[in-house]
Amino acid sequence: MGRMGRVGGVGKKLLVMPSGFPALSFELYRNQVGEIKHSFPFADYYQPTATKIIVSLSGNDTTGLGSDALPYRTLAKAMTTMQAGADSSYDIVIKDVPQFLRDEAGFTGTISGKTVAIRSLLGDGYTAQTLITTNAAYSWVADGVGTYKATRSGVTAVSDSGARDANGVPIALVKTSSSALCQSTSGSWFSDGSSVWVHRSDGSTPSVTSTIVTIGVSQFDPILAAGSKLYLENLVFCGWANGHGLRVRGDAAGTNEEVVVNRCIFAGTTGNGYMTDAVAKTYLFNCVSAYQQLDAFNYTYSTMTWAAVRANTLVFEYGCTGYHCGVEVPGAKSNNTSTAHGGCNILRVGHTGYENTGATIIDVNGCYSVLYDCLAKTPINDGVYGDGTAMAFSADSVGQPGYAYIYHCEVQDCTVALNISTNTTAFADKFRRPIGSALLVGGTFTET
Repeated sequence: MGRMGRVGGVGKKLLVMPSGFPALSFELYRNQVGEIKHSFPFADYYQPTATKIIVSLSGNDTTGLGSDALPYRTLAKAMTTMQAGADSSYDIVIKDVPQFLRDEAGFTGTISGKTVAIRSLLGDGYTAQTLITTNAAYSWVADGVGTYKATRSGVTAVSDSGARDANGVPIALVKTSSSALCQSTSGSWFSDGSSVWVHRSDGSTPSVTSTIVTIGVSQFDPILAAGSKLYLENLVFCGWANGHGLRVRGDAAGTNEEVVVNRCIFAGTTGNGYMTDAVAKTYLFNCVSAYQQLDAFNYTYSTMTWAAVRANTLVFEYGCTGYHCGVEVPGAKSNNTSTAHGGCNILRVGHTGYENTGATIIDVNGCYSVLYDCLAKTPINDGVYGDGTAMAFSADSVGQPGYAYIYHCEVQDCTVALNISTNTTAFADKFRRPIGSALLVGGTFTET
């Protein structure tokens, strides 16, 4: 996982946004060694005056009070307590829970005008450890060499939380077309609708602590009413009924909701890893999204007009990484590591994206995009790695123009380095691309 950091040192050079891009409420600058740092006020979202709710393995949802002495056991209980409470800010602290199982983190309600922080204290400060899943304990029976079977309907994905990749993401197992193929293929799974077969890479027996079996039931899916703020830290989100690892929705106006996601992982879903819809301001720091069937990071505004989106929104990605999106979906050609829609304002700093079946980074519908120090590589076209589009920016009409400012970015292993559509104005400074890769320019493009 990326380890880009906060402010520090002297000799900083402030980064100035292009004309017309929303002003940032914090500093963003290069330090003496060229690293981009920030002064984002994380602590504003879990203030000392906030009402604390403690969740612990030793807790009890019936007899607990959400205090240090008498904690709750589940995130679901903490969220319903917050929702019913009269205070304006809450700090939900997860002390030692490695995984919330089915129903233990379920929340599909609305946060109404409150500031809510959810923070896990597990992990090394960079790799999230508390999993939010639809998992459960199953009775596994051997059925072939290294393969185990359990009774479970509605399975949508299986991941191996006992074998994480270099970024700390639970590795998604590959779905096969038969139990026989699962038995002969390590790192795979199969379901016939009523049972599930799992063949872990090491051939060991699955367990509730090593294997995540995702099913289509409700999980953590919050809605933010006007004025609400949500802060999430050090959590691993796996898929559930809506297919996404985490979806956060704003009210229809999308004018002043905020969500901040810090050092979280989105793993192995049938949808998008992280998705927002009609949320005014979204800030992500050092997050990783991988093994999705759709996009790693997706920002959309389905209930808002283009003018309202451009006037009210800001997406800020800092040090985020997305990869392996759409790879397991036959015929998939449009899955991205980061994509914005509807004309939003998006600033990416240090985004790394690779191994996906669409353009690696793509913004559509006339967004205002600013990229610093981003790397897009190895996009996939028809199953061929390194034969696709790295970056693309498009607009729908003259009245809804798109802008793309690309600073100190690099693309690798691609046929098309950059695709700029009509009604889009793009500028690139120190843009590095492979010799022979194409620049497809239908709009206006300037490069220095």
